[in-house]
Amino acid sequence: MPSEYEIYRAYAGLNRPQSKLDYFLQGVGKLQGIAESNKRLELQERRLEQDDARANERLELAKTQEERIRETTEFNKQQALENKEFQRSMQTWNSITDFSSQLPLGQRYKFMSKQAGSLMSDEFMESEGLNDRLDEFKTLEEEGLAKDDMHWALSIEDSPEKIKQALDMNIFTDNSKKRVLHKRMKSLEKQYAEHKPFDIDLLTSSQKGLYNAYNSKLNELYKKQIDDKLSGKKVDIGGISTTESIRKLEQDIAPLKALGATAPIPVFTASTESLKAVGEDDDLMRAFFADESNNLDEFIQARSGTPKPEEVIEKEEVETGEVELKGSIWEPTTTTISIAGGPGGEQQQTEHPTYKLREDIPEMYKDEKMRGQAMSKITQDIREYNSNISKVDENLAQIDSAMKGLTGASLEKIKAYREKITIKKQNLEKELKDMQSRYDYLKEPEPEIVVK
Repeated sequence: MPSEYEIYRAYAGLNRPQSKLDYFLQGVGKLQGIAESNKRLELQERRLEQDDARANERLELAKTQEERIRETTEFNKQQALENKEFQRSMQTWNSITDFSSQLPLGQRYKFMSKQAGSLMSDEFMESEGLNDRLDEFKTLEEEGLAKDDMHWALSIEDSPEKIKQALDMNIFTDNSKKRVLHKRMKSLEKQYAEHKPFDIDLLTSSQKGLYNAYNSKLNELYKKQIDDKLSGKKVDIGGISTTESIRKLEQDIAPLKALGATAPIPVFTASTESLKAVGEDDDLMRAFFADESNNLDEFIQARSGTPKPEEVIEKEEVETGEVELKGSIWEPTTTTISIAGGPGGEQQQTEHPTYKLREDIPEMYKDEKMRGQAMSKITQDIREYNSNISKVDENLAQIDSAMKGLTGASLEKIKAYREKITIKKQNLEKELKDMQSRYDYLKEPEPEIVVK
């Protein structure tokens, strides 16, 4: 029985027989349909692949953006931590430097180095160049200490020319320090302008009278000597020439001049070469202006270790009127006395050594009262010098005790200070020895009694 499809086709007139051409054309149409279908499938697959590729790209882009956001977040967190650590370290460093500025020179670098080593990392110190800054602080502190030493020494300096030289070299930039030194210089200049090498008020009343008498007589003889030279005459006074009389009076007045002599004005000595050397060598400059020496040439020679050549001075007789104190104004003598009370009631002869004043001593020492006053003043000076030496010994003992706990630059500085104090003691002892010699020169020796 035919199907409904076949009935339909028959009714529609479609079931007529087909020719080979129809079959061929029908086959071609099917092939074209299949080709178009395949082409559509290919295009569809290509679109799907492109969609997949774009989807993958979008996914990768999304992943990349997410990774980038995550990395940026992590970086920002790390940067925030590093910034916080940096700020903390810088605050620590600033606190250390601020506090160190309140410390005295000599303690600042030591404090900063110790605190930085315990509170700050080596990496931070190196990365920020703070180790170099510490070295700069050390150098500046050493220079500051050196300038303080120079300023202290110059503030008590007794040579206005040396102070002026330091100011002219612009050693100090601090105006307050400059004003202190300028004031000291002007004060010394005013003091020395009024300076007198001899002050008669240092003498006692009797010494003043004797000095005035000697001085008046000397002036007369000086005038006489000038008149004689102008007239070509040679006049004797009592058989003694005018020159010999002047020499004798000058010997007599010399001890009085010594008693009334004031401290000499210190003289600053420096050659052009030495000043140039100081200007070119900072260490030499600091050492000299921190020292009490006023002779730059000798200071440089001593510092270099080059001995000063001995000056050959031709001896010539010059009448200076100065009295060289050697031995004693006393010379030994003897006297024989008789003492009753021997075994048979006879007189016992005893030779008694004693002393008498020499004839060639200054006139003032022939006066017992003036001799006593001179010895009294020397005794007072000896006591004062002994007291000063004892104070120096106490100071040296304190320095020795302080040196036990010091090291490095602080120890070297106090050693240099101790050396200056030691030199001061040696000078005091030398002056004391000279005073003792002068006292022995005036003191009458104790005689010994010899019984025959």
